[in-house]
Amino acid sequence: MAFLFVRFLISGGLATIIHWVVFALLAHIGIVAVLASTIGAITGAIVNYYLQFYVTFKSQQKHIKTLPTYLIAVGFSFFLNGLIFMGLEKILPNELMVVQILTSMVVTVINFILYKKVVFHDR
Repeated sequence: MAFLFVRFLISGGLATIIHWVVFALLAHIGIVAVLASTIGAITGAIVNYYLQFYVTFKSQQKHIKTLPTYLIAVGFSFFLNGLIFMGLEKILPNELMVVQILTSMVVTVINFILYKKVVFHDR
């Protein structure tokens, strides 16, 4: 299980780097920042799906089953990220980096559980 979590972190990390690179390239050529970030996030989510599917969880399911569940999990994680961030920001209003790090840690663990038990779980 520990090695699975490491693969999950590496795959997610690579997807995040791709998100940031796409964002930076698009922003550099003059795309509006929020659009550049959105395109980067979508690109990162697509890369993350394939890395988690093939590398981390080595799923044998059909994409027609896993992709919709993945999209729901991503939507839930996005909502959860905002909710946790808002809650922690009220507790630590002057420590935004700490708040973001804590939020990311919690969401990462929840994503791992969701992906392992629901999204990529071979039944």
